[in-house]
Amino acid sequence: MENKNNKLSVIVPVYNTEDFLPECIEHLINQTYKNIEIILVDDGSNDNSLSICEEFKKIDSRIIVIKKKSEGAASARKAGIEVATGEFVTFCDSDDWIENIAFEEMMNEALTSQTEIVIASSMYIDRKNTELEIFRSEIENKVYIGEDIESVRLNIFKIKPSLYSKIFKYENIKKHILAVDNHIIVGNDMSASYPAILNANSVSIISKCFYHYKIGYRKTYLREPENVLQSYGHSYRLLLNSVINNMPSVKQELDMRYTEFFIKNLLNICNNKKEKISVRLNKLYNTWVEFNENDIFKTFSVDTIRGFKEENCSFIWRNFVKKNFFRLLLVVRIKSKFKKLRESYFETNQEGLKWKT
Repeated sequence: MENKNNKLSVIVPVYNTEDFLPECIEHLINQTYKNIEIILVDDGSNDNSLSICEEFKKIDSRIIVIKKKSEGAASARKAGIEVATGEFVTFCDSDDWIENIAFEEMMNEALTSQTEIVIASSMYIDRKNTELEIFRSEIENKVYIGEDIESVRLNIFKIKPSLYSKIFKYENIKKHILAVDNHIIVGNDMSASYPAILNANSVSIISKCFYHYKIGYRKTYLREPENVLQSYGHSYRLLLNSVINNMPSVKQELDMRYTEFFIKNLLNICNNKKEKISVRLNKLYNTWVEFNENDIFKTFSVDTIRGFKEENCSFIWRNFVKKNFFRLLLVVRIKSKFKKLRESYFETNQEGLKWKT
């Protein structure tokens, strides 16, 4: 069944995973489905990851190594998909591994059912490869095509948002990968996978589990709460653009998930006792202002706003804001005065702030 047209491009963002990278690559080069190319994108690693990639390239001609400065997983995937030559594309994190039979099984499903996307299951493992938990889609395992595809769209959040453990048609996923902001630090998988699924005309879901995702040891980038919220806001916009107007239930659930994330973000700020109260209050204020001023929230329904988890809102008010109310008021007053001062004496242009003339 293999031929040039059925080539699968495997894109692997690599960042400081020297302890796990050899296992990851070995499972890729030993796949029973041979018509693949393995694109290893080193995202500015400062350990031996790049050297490991180069060594494997010497022993397998299907391996392509890209070296770039560190800009995050989203940027690395873009670099990989720009050089990919396969009709199909899949993704793998460099500290995970996938069973050797995986691509043969998933490509057979894609080619037999003639679907644009194949979604398999995945499992969480620890450092010793001990199975911790298996994640399967919460909708029926079958081929969704024609009128059935509507069921996938309406139940999109019952599908794990990860890019791994999925095979995409190249033309189906490329534009969604390229649309993700390079600075996004949370939700970059979701920002591409969900829009791709929502815009697909055919999807096949299988129950088989091939992907082994290591938890607890992943190299992560710094995550400031405000930046996390901005990243999630970017994900929201990409998803919103993919939600069809006649899908109000999906829109409402999307809104609810974002507001719940916002509340959790506030809780993380409040509970970060490593920072001073004044610093946390300042972050709390900035986050709240961003939430209220962001244009995406103008589309939220009253039911969505009411959907805030009451216990979390109560916790934030009772255990943090109320106790530090006057400090927070001082932060608000100072920022308000600065804003008025800036509006009175400065104007904003493409170069930033400048004195009004």
